[in-house]
Amino acid sequence: MKKRFGFTILFLIVIGSLYFWGSMKLNFSPRYFYTLVTKDTNLSNENINGLKLHQSMKDDWFIVKYGTEYERKENALFDYYELNDGLMVATQKGNDKIIRISMTTVNTQPLRTNKGIGIGESIDKVKQLYGGSYYTRWEQGSSIIGYVDGKETLEFWYAQNEVDQIRYDVASKN
Repeated sequence: MKKRFGFTILFLIVIGSLYFWGSMKLNFSPRYFYTLVTKDTNLSNENINGLKLHQSMKDDWFIVKYGTEYERKENALFDYYELNDGLMVATQKGNDKIIRISMTTVNTQPLRTNKGIGIGESIDKVKQLYGGSYYTRWEQGSSIIGYVDGKETLEFWYAQNEVDQIRYDVASKN
């Protein structure tokens, strides 16, 4: 009985170690994990096209710029709204505070981060402007580098060294 218990404990330690090592090397940990292990980058002035996290979709500025009628995308956890071609925001269900801002395509009016990064920029330029304190991960077939400020992340999804999606959001455990 003691041997079986000892073997079980050893097995769990080995499996846990392999998971932790694999998540660091292979980048398959949940995004929230990176907020715990990545050195912060100051993102306090960050915005995308003037949009900021925690901003209300009922603010006068928001309504003047984007109106009140936008396409809502169904999702089990969040309410997603397509503001215009390639620009999307998300809120918690039943709330109007923005928790995610993403852009995925080149828009008729160029959308940029606070430091001037838009779709089509080189990932090298991202690293030059935002610095070397980032994490790397892989999701949905895309390579991603992300910057952390507390519980907020700014991610640049890229292929062939070119940014094809930018996602700025509050990192949740979901």
